[in-house]
Amino acid sequence: MKNITKQLYFLLIFGLGILAFTACQQKNNTNQKNNIEEQWKQDRDAFVDNMHDQLDDMKANLDELQNKIDDSTGKAKDELQQKYDKLQDETQQLEDNLDDLSNASKEEWQEKKTEIQDQWESLKDRWNNLDINFEIDTH
Repeated sequence: MKNITKQLYFLLIFGLGILAFTACQQKNNTNQKNNIEEQWKQDRDAFVDNMHDQLDDMKANLDELQNKIDDSTGKAKDELQQKYDKLQDETQQLEDNLDDLSNASKEEWQEKKTEIQDQWESLKDRWNNLDINFEIDTH
């Protein structure tokens, strides 16, 4: 009888140990999932913040360009104004897409991030290739 009691006691302790171990493992798995979830959100938010900073710089450049256009004369002014307007529209579209990215799910994140990176590179290229040879009105 003592042996049976000892065996039952051992089985009870062993079973409780397994339950405790399983509960710890589940908690660790949940913590790992939460950490992964937090990490991609932190990555997303850092990317969005960085892109907003770059867009702010682009907008400052565009504002400066608009001031120069306003002070210019001639045919080049009209042509440059059209290019400026297109850059302004593209900048606004990129900013709208960036705002959408702020709320993107994990599944949408990579695809939208790539689209925004492509848009940004296109916008930068257009800006860098902008021919800003125009007359400045000096009177």
